[in-house]
Amino acid sequence: MDINTKEEIFDHISKNLSSIQFKTLRENEIEATDDEKLTTMKQTLENDPALFLTKWGKFLPKNELEKFECLRGDYEVNWHLNKLLSTQNKNTISSSIASEPPIISKQLLPSSRHNKQILNRRYKYLTTMLDNTSYFGDEAIEMREPSLYEDYVGQYIPEEERYKQFDDDVDLIDRVYYDIDQSYIHDRLQEEKRILEEQEEEEEEEEEEENEIEKKVKGDGMADNEDVPQISEEEKQQLRADLVDIMRNKFMSGDDPDFDYDAVDFNEEYDDVNVQEQEIQGTYI
Repeated sequence: MDINTKEEIFDHISKNLSSIQFKTLRENEIEATDDEKLTTMKQTLENDPALFLTKWGKFLPKNELEKFECLRGDYEVNWHLNKLLSTQNKNTISSSIASEPPIISKQLLPSSRHNKQILNRRYKYLTTMLDNTSYFGDEAIEMREPSLYEDYVGQYIPEEERYKQFDDDVDLIDRVYYDIDQSYIHDRLQEEKRILEEQEEEEEEEEEEENEIEKKVKGDGMADNEDVPQISEEEKQQLRADLVDIMRNKFMSGDDPDFDYDAVDFNEEYDDVNVQEQEIQGTYI
């Protein structure tokens, strides 16, 4: 990506900063200044376009996303770009045929009073029942979002560390459950790989790009030791924190298909008068 293209993207970000969610704020965390946000976003765009797309790509219009097309040789950019463009296309089609708003449950309408109440309740449940629990543990995240987990955490773990031998005290049932989970994750990764490859065939990408995908995503979903990218422990911790931020946002947006949102959204037990609705609204919508 040339300098002019990056400047065009950053110019759009600067002009629309107020409508872009920079990050999920934790309890008592002070929001970054506009200058701090812009500095971080610019550095991310320069050094890691894939991470930039992951964190802020959903706030870019189609014409800005298309400026990343020149980076499709990178597997992560390719994956996120396909997903973002596909989501935008679906939203465009849905908007063109929708005659009236749907009933609100998991999906939210930003302008509704009811929506604010739901967000407050989800936030209360998130901070009191889910934060610092196994819901955001490696195993749970990998089960819900195998590709995201692989991108942010899994690819940096050596195989002998990631797939350790069972301890002697692990019984047969636990071993069977573990194998079932691994089979599920493997199938999900394979399916997402298949979809990605089909998209690349339709776009008639060059053979060099296909080879890059084979290096990034192995057929069995596991990385060879020699292919494990080498990054610092600090970078690993930051990527893990970024992944948790993404998963917290996905929960707030109603994107966990296995979670019973109605049990929270319509439950007065999770009302919190101390939660500022405007703050939650600005953070998660």
